[in-house]
Amino acid sequence: MDTPAEQSPNPPTMAKLKLLYLAQKGEDKTVIWLAWALAEEEECPVITSEADFPDDIKSFRRYTDRLRPRSGKAVLWFVLLIACDDNLDNLTSTMTSTMNWWYKDNHSACYLYDVQDSDDAVEVGTLAFSGVHCDHFRLARVLDPIFRSHHGGARLKFGVTVKMSKGYPKNEGNFNFPKDRLAIVSADRMDAQPVRTILYREFNCHPDPRQRPGQYNFCLVPAPDMVSLGSNAHSNRERMQQKHSAVLDSLVPLYTTDIKDLDLPYTKDGFTYTLREIILDVRHPLGSDLATQLYFSCDKAVNGRNLPASSSILRAYTDRRTAAEALLRILPHM
Repeated sequence: MDTPAEQSPNPPTMAKLKLLYLAQKGEDKTVIWLAWALAEEEECPVITSEADFPDDIKSFRRYTDRLRPRSGKAVLWFVLLIACDDNLDNLTSTMTSTMNWWYKDNHSACYLYDVQDSDDAVEVGTLAFSGVHCDHFRLARVLDPIFRSHHGGARLKFGVTVKMSKGYPKNEGNFNFPKDRLAIVSADRMDAQPVRTILYREFNCHPDPRQRPGQYNFCLVPAPDMVSLGSNAHSNRERMQQKHSAVLDSLVPLYTTDIKDLDLPYTKDGFTYTLREIILDVRHPLGSDLATQLYFSCDKAVNGRNLPASSSILRAYTDRRTAAEALLRILPHM
């Protein structure tokens, strides 16, 4: 932000911060900004409305770790604690965010920490066959108890984001499902190796996708820094990236807004089911006992362009499209 030499940059900075808060509040009425020093929460009220917003930079400092210029550039950057009920991605400047336009107009940017409670996060790996259709919030909820169970009940610091990853082929024309945007798992540097080991065991050692975490039909592709030198892991990584591209090319996405909840439990005759389990258990051809699944995956959409609210995305191989579309029309609404 450029200001005359004789003028303090603080007032225009505060004005821009207030505009950011109001823009986020306009996007999601539940947005609040929290005090950075949570121990002093009583002395630093939560910002829930325009009336709560600090009047000066000194009062605002309690809501950020620190205000600092970016090295070599006239850019101010800082870290905030923000909470809301809806998709946090829509408060950022990512390509799929509904607020992306505001950051472009104001020459600003905003991103989520890859690992929310770590200042030293590293990439553990990507999940092949995932993408912008993946509900990474649910995936993180599914992984957390698995990590704890393999780590003596202790929590591992990790995060799941959907963003661009280098090395994956780009696709031409299909902008709604870019092949180089997929689920990436990161972890605090101290927890990265156990996270990598557990992910590999859970995703790559079960041939049946229904036995993998959350019934996700994914495979871990470890980050380059997470593989041993001299191993064939790098060639395996390239092969998996090419396979990811080929699989996504062979899938067709099907959309529906009729499904309210894929994971709402339903109990009958002493057994508990979810709609997700039922969908992924359907065989192809319909009614057969073959091991071939009709649907490759299903999930709630939290990313993607021009998607109606509460969309669910089911993916099937193109040669099964007719049967997949027919079944989707008669699925029970849950």
